[in-house]
Amino acid sequence: MVQKFQSETLAQAIEDKDGYRYLWENASDILFVIDPKGNFLELNKTARNLLGYKDDEIEGLNLKKIVDKRHLPEFFRKIEEVIRSKAEVSISELLWRGNGKEILVDVKLRPIIENNEVKAIQGIARDVTKDKKVEEKLREKDRWFRALVENSIDIMMVIDETGAIKYISPSVKRIAGYEPEELIGESVFKFGYPEDIKFVLENLRFLLENPGVPKTIEFRTVHKEGRIVWVEATGQNLLHDPAVKGIVVNFRDITDRKATERIIKESEEKYRMIFEMSPALIAILDENGTFIDANSSAQKSLGENPIGKNIYDILPKEVADKRMKFLNLVLSENRIVTFEDSREGRDFIITGLPITFQGKRYCMAIGNEITETKRMYRILGVVNNINQLIVRETNPKLLLDEACKLLSSLKEYYIVCVWLKNGERFELASFHGNAPPSEKEEPECMKRLGFAEGNRVMMLTPNKKKSVCPNCDEKLYCLLLPMVSDNKTVGFTIIHSPKAFPQEEISLLQTLANDLAFALNKIELDESKKRAFEQIERNIENYAILVDEIRNPLARISGVIEVGLEGKDGELGELREIIYNGIHKAY
Repeated sequence: MVQKFQSETLAQAIEDKDGYRYLWENASDILFVIDPKGNFLELNKTARNLLGYKDDEIEGLNLKKIVDKRHLPEFFRKIEEVIRSKAEVSISELLWRGNGKEILVDVKLRPIIENNEVKAIQGIARDVTKDKKVEEKLREKDRWFRALVENSIDIMMVIDETGAIKYISPSVKRIAGYEPEELIGESVFKFGYPEDIKFVLENLRFLLENPGVPKTIEFRTVHKEGRIVWVEATGQNLLHDPAVKGIVVNFRDITDRKATERIIKESEEKYRMIFEMSPALIAILDENGTFIDANSSAQKSLGENPIGKNIYDILPKEVADKRMKFLNLVLSENRIVTFEDSREGRDFIITGLPITFQGKRYCMAIGNEITETKRMYRILGVVNNINQLIVRETNPKLLLDEACKLLSSLKEYYIVCVWLKNGERFELASFHGNAPPSEKEEPECMKRLGFAEGNRVMMLTPNKKKSVCPNCDEKLYCLLLPMVSDNKTVGFTIIHSPKAFPQEEISLLQTLANDLAFALNKIELDESKKRAFEQIERNIENYAILVDEIRNPLARISGVIEVGLEGKDGELGELREIIYNGIHKAY
């Protein structure tokens, strides 16, 4: 290439003298020489490598082949400027293309002058492709963050150590109703809720005392229109950071969330109250049988607080085995399961429901004690049988004996007896049970409480029985039921039981006692009617005999007269007529 320069001055510019050729070839920048028409006279090794050209490919190479056509006019204008001014000029961000490569360069052009004429132009180009990409990325990132800040639903704010606002994002308009310009330089407490300002101030003091430590709080602010807005604020002290020199605070509107939390809390409190106050036994267990929660009814039934304990720690093994099988069935088949169970002589019906909470599956067990219900069903069955007996039985002794027998067949009743009124006192009419009555005459309790209390139903507890009726078993409850029919007490049904009598059971038994009284009255009435009919029949028969006895003598007298006076005239004839007529009238 050098041979193209006719002048020694030009040749010297790129000749290898004093090591300059080595520096030219190995410089980190692109070094080149072009003529005024843009033909390359020389390209150093860095240029050739970056552009992808070999040494023998440089000859005939023009700027038009390397410089992007969009930048080519600008490049030639700069060449003309160098030639005209004979001074150095610069060009930024030129896109050069080589053999399959593209680079972005900043170029400086210097004239090579001979005899006051620009013979060639020396260029130094620096590859700024990476730098430009970094700059572009930084610009993109800056635009991205700016768009993020300006369009964020949260408020981004920077305040100084006094709480004065240095920057606040446009989203403050949506949340607080203010334009950003209205708040720059103002105190952050301008839109704070008066009752929460002290709380906010305490947390600002925390941020000042703890640089770099973030702090999140919730408090109320006041919208420009006067309504209350709940916000969640996260602040961090970056006063020590030269790029920030402030306390950065992000605000988020949580008004809707607080309202939802309030509704959820109220709902939780309501359902917790229902859960706790429910008479049903409610417990929640995990798959291992550990109690997660249990209401007061369940705790009372179990006799202790089971929360945190396993089912085997609370219940006998045979009961726990049965309930674990039930729990596994609920969770494995993911369905509602109901079963009956017994524990310590008490009957339960339990329903298990599969529930999911925080991604984990549990079994909610809802139990109801049915001991009294089953007892009532047994009693109802016996009462129904007695009612059927009342309909068909006409013998009072058999009726009462069978009724006492049926009642005492219940495991709840130890002794059942009936005392009927006989004049001014009561006598034992029937008895059935584990032990005979201790008295054959009126029980002391019946004497002292029966009529004295207006013949109303009485239940004596074991303690009260001991003082009122010492001859009764002091361990049993005693129920005295007056047997009333047509407002008259005809007797008492007395039942002894080891358990207290529920009110529903007492009402049922009292009705039964009255039904027995009615049946006895009916039987007595039927007997009275029968006796009356029999007496009437006997009276009719006696009357018929009497009439016959009266009628037969008169007939005979009538015949005698007729024979004795037959054929007589005069006074005898008249006498005959008088007697005859008198007899017939009497008859």
